[in-house]
Amino acid sequence: MDTAGLEQVCCTDGVRVHAGMDMHVGQTEKKDVKAMWDSFERSEGSDEWYALMANCYDKMGRYAETAGASMEMPSVVFGDRFGWDMQHDIASHMDDYYKGNLDEGGLRDYFMECCENMRRHQVKQFHTNGNTEADNRRIVSAVYEIFAKENVRAANHANYNEGAAINEGYGSGSDWAYYNADYYYKWEETRGMLQDFTASMEEAWGLSRIDTDEVEKNSVYTLDGGMDFNSVWNFHFRNQAGSGNIEDASFAPPERFNFFFKEAPKDAPQWTGILSLTLDGNDFKMYVPFDYNSYRTEIFDLDELFEKRFPNDKVHKKYTDFLKNITVFSRVYASNTGIWNVAGNYRPRR
Repeated sequence: MDTAGLEQVCCTDGVRVHAGMDMHVGQTEKKDVKAMWDSFERSEGSDEWYALMANCYDKMGRYAETAGASMEMPSVVFGDRFGWDMQHDIASHMDDYYKGNLDEGGLRDYFMECCENMRRHQVKQFHTNGNTEADNRRIVSAVYEIFAKENVRAANHANYNEGAAINEGYGSGSDWAYYNADYYYKWEETRGMLQDFTASMEEAWGLSRIDTDEVEKNSVYTLDGGMDFNSVWNFHFRNQAGSGNIEDASFAPPERFNFFFKEAPKDAPQWTGILSLTLDGNDFKMYVPFDYNSYRTEIFDLDELFEKRFPNDKVHKKYTDFLKNITVFSRVYASNTGIWNVAGNYRPRR
């Protein structure tokens, strides 16, 4: 694009904006507008810069057409340094939300702020004129995708940290797994909130409906599990720790359910793990009898452990199908079977 021509069309209110060779930052002759470099900055000057650029949107688009050039959004909206920094900032805010340091209103304001900041950034990079619905839909969709991913990561971080604190009482080490359904339902509730935030942005920007389920379905952020709590839990405790597995990640656990498993707790008999579990408000504790002679004696589902210890318990029988969906196993089993290299839903070898 002819940047000299662009310089002419982007004059507004007596302020001339020069497009530099790399088109990264605007400079002004009559007014000092703080530069927003290719990184995520929530600066005092950013609102002033956006107000300036907003007056140029239509002129920039018309000039691009006249010059035979077109503005095109990048294939990955968060694919540059600015997006990388914003994603890390979103992760920090989601962790704060799960720690109770940020409320729903604060999270909503921050979500909308991220949408605005990303649009400003894309305008500054001359990827969009800021008024094109298709481009704005892509921006809001991308922001939702990052928030949704960082939501499920933050929920699992909170679950992991709580389990790690329990593990310290059993002698530390990495041979453990922990699941607290409270974090599953917190993730699910927050996911609904983020969908509501997206709908608010649709209304504010005059956009047609964004299918957030499709955004999640087509997400590329799947190396550490999908966009749901249970698949990311599998990444932590199946693929990294080699201690537990959820066979079907789509299940919803009973409310207030939790369990803690450790393969080799201190002060326990040799080759004996421990499992503590809360179900329907009842607490249970049992040993896990490993003998390391065969696969069959190195892996157990929660239902069979319950059946061995509490064969006549009515609470256990109410949740038999659910408990069969979760297995715990030794690290020897994980190493011999390679289960920690498996992705997605998986029925372990028995």
